[in-house]
Amino acid sequence: MVANLISDPVLIGFKAGIGLVIVLDQIPKLLDVHISKAGFFQDIVSILIHLQETSFPTFMLAVVMLALMLGLKHFAPRLPASLITVAVGIALSGLAGIDRLGISVVGTVQAGLPSFALPILTC
Repeated sequence: MVANLISDPVLIGFKAGIGLVIVLDQIPKLLDVHISKAGFFQDIVSILIHLQETSFPTFMLAVVMLALMLGLKHFAPRLPASLITVAVGIALSGLAGIDRLGISVVGTVQAGLPSFALPILTC
């Protein structure tokens, strides 16, 4: 309801801006470089400075997974391309052991629900 009060050019600009921020946030993960977040333009400069530290296996996996997702969307649009791509990534991580190639993985995820407790309120 509030969005109807905002003009279309402002909404388009906001969506484009947030899209750029999200893409910029993902680029270091695709290249396996570590930068300190300092702001949009400082992050771009930091990525460019750390570009020579790019992990080739991580970058190639990112390219292959992106190609898989875009290929599925193009050639099989009725299939859930993103879900299939995530499932393939999980299978590669679990079955092929991609961490041995130098690709960073999350690690072991603890099974089950966390224990329930009351929150600690501080004043």
